[in-house]
Amino acid sequence: MPRRKGGEWDRVRGAMLGIIEKGGSMEEQDMPEKACGRCRNYIQGGCGLGAVSGMCNVLKEGSDITLHEPLFQTKGDSCYLVISNMDASRCKYYS
Repeated sequence: MPRRKGGEWDRVRGAMLGIIEKGGSMEEQDMPEKACGRCRNYIQGGCGLGAVSGMCNVLKEGSDITLHEPLFQTKGDSCYLVISNMDASRCKYYS
């Protein structure tokens, strides 16, 4: 029996490749001009975090760049978790 397109294996493959459920890839999504995923300090997450999640190499847990007056924590052990298309226009460590 031939395989059907759009079957369970295609959904699993799509999820593993980071294709968003709504359709389209990460590159096709609207990304701000200054997005975390375009910063040199961005580290793409592993399998557990998902394809669109990652970490900031400079900012640590407790930071929040989404606030009107961002909170920058640079000391600590755990990296700040970010989404690749998160707006980083207020981040002073964006490069």
